[in-house]
Amino acid sequence: ADDGRLARTVARLAAANAELVEERDALRRDARRVAETKRATEALAKKYDAKFEKLRESLDAFRRAYPAPSNPANVLEPGAPAPSLDDLERDARELRAQLAAERDLGRKRDAIIARYEHWYSALKASAAARRRPSHEGSFEA
Repeated sequence: ADDGRLARTVARLAAANAELVEERDALRRDARRVAETKRATEALAKKYDAKFEKLRESLDAFRRAYPAPSNPANVLEPGAPAPSLDDLERDARELRAQLAAERDLGRKRDAIIARYEHWYSALKASAAARRRPSHEGSFEA
């Protein structure tokens, strides 16, 4: 009865461990995809920054070549107002707090997984030790 219960417990733990390992692997895959997307986004941003800078240089050259007020390139509408320093600092504080919370959550998850893996390894070792036949009580020479 105890062997059956132990076997069921080990089977449940093995299934739970497999789920956790699968979840960890999925999180790692997601992290890799996020990193790849971030790199691709940064590359795209650099590409379009270069194109925009080239366009701006062409526009400035056109303005210099044709300085008349009737030239539509010389009439610019003002864009959105730049964010104030206070707004930027507030946003930075919020992002730092959010990052700290995410890091803390990640550390907690890693610690839980490490404790579980350690416990599971110890359980497997003790189960293996119990399965080995004991030769202590043997009178054979």
